[in-house]
Amino acid sequence: MALFDIGTNLAFLLFSGPNGGTMSKQVITVDGKEQAVREDTAKAFRGVHWALISIAAFLVIMIALFVGGVLKMGSDGGVDRSPSELEREAGR
Repeated sequence: MALFDIGTNLAFLLFSGPNGGTMSKQVITVDGKEQAVREDTAKAFRGVHWALISIAAFLVIMIALFVGGVLKMGSDGGVDRSPSELEREAGR
């Protein structure tokens, strides 16, 4: 068991990098309070926020396009007529 511990410690020292295996700290704001967390935790926190913002922006754009299409169809008078009637009218 001691040989395994020595090998693990040796690998840790060789591959831990210049900081000795400690990860840098970054500051994030949670509920109005700033907290110092590890770098990977901060990246994950920001990634989740960007994902939620992107989904919200996508939904806003889709809703705007849908509402614009409905309003355009309503103003054209195309809501009442079937597609075949519209095609016949366009072919004349």
